[in-house]
Amino acid sequence: VSLETSAQKHPLGKPAIFITGSGKCGTSVVAHCFFASGFPMGTLEDLHIFEGRGNLRGLWEHKRTLDLNCEILEFNSCDWHTPSQEALKVSEEMRERLRLFAESVPAWFCCKDPRFVSTFSAWYGLFDPITIVGCFRHPAGFIKSLVNVWPDKYSTGSRHDRTKAFELWNLYSTRLLSLAEQVPVHWIDFDESLPNLKFRIASVISRFGRIFNEQAFDQFYIPTERRFSHEAESGMSGLDVPKHVLEVYDRLIEAYR
Repeated sequence: VSLETSAQKHPLGKPAIFITGSGKCGTSVVAHCFFASGFPMGTLEDLHIFEGRGNLRGLWEHKRTLDLNCEILEFNSCDWHTPSQEALKVSEEMRERLRLFAESVPAWFCCKDPRFVSTFSAWYGLFDPITIVGCFRHPAGFIKSLVNVWPDKYSTGSRHDRTKAFELWNLYSTRLLSLAEQVPVHWIDFDESLPNLKFRIASVISRFGRIFNEQAFDQFYIPTERRFSHEAESGMSGLDVPKHVLEVYDRLIEAYR
């Protein structure tokens, strides 16, 4: 279904695409693919793009959306590293600013932020429909990527840190699965082989009536970004992944297939 055709089916709403996941699971790569394929994501000046440790070419988050999501989390005394266990709340004033922002962007506005997994309820109803592109990876790869980016916060050598990181992955992944019960979700497994990953991203993009820009992907993609996703790294590798975490991973794989 093309963006234009689907938008015509929802004359009273404004369709949107949210690219999200646990974080450290390929959302930046996917967001760049959508940008290169011409989805309305704003200009380069509108996007938060970072090149450095842990994100060699990453983020691709709309600055205003990112600010609003961070504000919602702060209002609930939490952040990405310490998500709330309870449903998030927003003030009437904040809800109005979200509404005004939703009105200011075009139909099929596409934006990426792992925080959407937590803040989705605040955005629900402001766009219609919302389609999610859900990215995920093996929890062991997630943890190794966390340690690489935030060595001061996480360590694979500390059981306490591993437990904290596994529960972080588990919470975000469980919430992502729950969102699939509310809205359509197109799944992307960041641990797939490169040809399969490209094929999957291209397939998802084609469902919105646009064409995957393979040349842009090849120029942008850095193999090092997935250094924790090949078979040797994505396995347990002595990290002793808890059973309940692996069960959630199995549910993601099932949804993906």
